[in-house]
Amino acid sequence: MKAEENILESWLKKSLYRDVFYKIGMWCIISIISFYIAGKTANFDIANYLLSFLDKSMPQINYGWMVLCIIIPISFFMKDMEAMKPDTWGMDTLRGRFGAALRKVTSDLLLWSAGISTALLTTSLIALAILFYREPQVTYKSLAQIAFVLTVLFIFLFANIWCYFILKRNNAVLFSIMNSQRGIKLGHLVIILLCLYAAHKISVDIDKKATTEQSQPKTS
Repeated sequence: MKAEENILESWLKKSLYRDVFYKIGMWCIISIISFYIAGKTANFDIANYLLSFLDKSMPQINYGWMVLCIIIPISFFMKDMEAMKPDTWGMDTLRGRFGAALRKVTSDLLLWSAGISTALLTTSLIALAILFYREPQVTYKSLAQIAFVLTVLFIFLFANIWCYFILKRNNAVLFSIMNSQRGIKLGHLVIILLCLYAAHKISVDIDKKATTEQSQPKTS
């Protein structure tokens, strides 16, 4: 069964930037609508809504990035190897087809993570703007904490989109800036080790948070 073609889809397919920023716009709209619907409920508390949304979404981002820190450098490596050695890493080989499938999975996970990051950033900005309007007396410490959280969310979103663009473009990663096969392999080895270390740190932080939550007494 063939998917329906329309003017909007044809326009979006002409540019990867159009498609990605269209998705970001839709995620923002969905987040705004969800916030509006939640605000119509009785006894709606903006601060509790924001904290609850952060508590539910941040673990998903942590687990998602723990997985992405493992498969993103491998996807980049296989993309470089396909460009560098098409005879042994091309689409006609098993390794090439596996690399293409892995890049597809990585791209979908990046979009999923970007969607959650966009929803978090949009909801946080709306909620904080309303809170500042209602309670303009905000301490510098609170303002710094809020700015830090928003900056981290923006960095997460930027990293997702940047990695997505690199995976989707025709040019390879390191192969487009250096001609040394040994240098490319060494560069990817360093990147993979750093990403594995980052994944380990995220895993340790998740375990620490889970242990802390379990050790806290439950209130009835």
